[in-house]
Order: sequence, then C-alpha cells, then structure tokens
Amino acid sequence: MRLPFCAALCGWSLLASASPVPSSLHQLSVEQLDDLPGVGPKTALAIVVSAQEHGPFATWEELQQIEGVGEGLVAAIRARTRLGPSVGSPTPDRGQPPLDPNLVNPASLTHWPGISLSTATRIVAFRDENGFFGSCHDLIQVGGIGPATLALIEDRCQITP
Repeated sequence: MRLPFCAALCGWSLLASASPVPSSLHQLSVEQLDDLPGVGPKTALAIVVSAQEHGPFATWEELQQIEGVGEGLVAAIRARTRLGPSVGSPTPDRGQPPLDPNLVNPASLTHWPGISLSTATRIVAFRDENGFFGSCHDLIQVGGIGPATLALIEDRCQITP
C-alpha cells in the first residue's frame, strides 16, 4: 500500500521540481543577473552594457570576453539562462523613441534595455496602485529597478507633461 502512495508522491515531487524555461540572458536586468550565483553587481552591469552595445551574445565564448567572466561563471550562468531572444518576448529595438511609462503597456516597456516582461508588469502595477510617475527617476521605486537599470533606460524614458 505504501508503494503506490510513495510513487504518487515521488511523481508529484518530480513534476513540482521541474524548472521553468530559462530566461534569455540578454533579457535579464542588472538586478536579475546579480541574483545569479557568482555574478556580482559589477559583472552584471558589464554583461548588460555589452549586450546593449554589441547585441545579444551569439555564443557562450563571447560572454567570456567580459572582464571577470570565466568558464566557471559561464557554466553557472548557462545552467540558469539561455542565449537568444526569449520565446514570445519582443527583441529590444534600439531605434525607438522615448516611452512615457505613464502611458504604455508592459509589452512596450520591454523595449527598454534590461526590462523583462515581469519588470514591465511591475512598473504598470506600481503606476496603477500609486498614480503616475512624476519623473523617470521615480521608476527606482519599482521592485527590480535599481540605479544601474535606471541608468540604462533614462535616455529612453520621457514623462509627458
């Protein structure tokens, strides 16, 4: 009698522990990268800046060209992310005009560098709960946006009077 119960529990345990599809490396914010094992804030910022300046990493070896990123760190990052665009996520368009976070939907905000769909959703939820942002700097109040991410998006953010 214990075997079927254990088998059911063990099967449920395997399903519950299945990890979701990993995020695309170039879609992660500085804060999200910093949360990965072995990645500090300086390295996280260097990864995001490199991806913004040169486009998404085509190979894991390209990632190793960043100061402070070696084979061990790439292995740790690789276990939790993937290269290439996120499935169902738009690729950031570097030629877009500035966006007003008070007037757009979450999908539009994913065009900002370092802003994932979940962070964009938090921006809109924060706006809906607290009212319009008075300045782009006010975005720092949203979870997932720190000084480094704010620095990446400030030239793409514009509050309409």
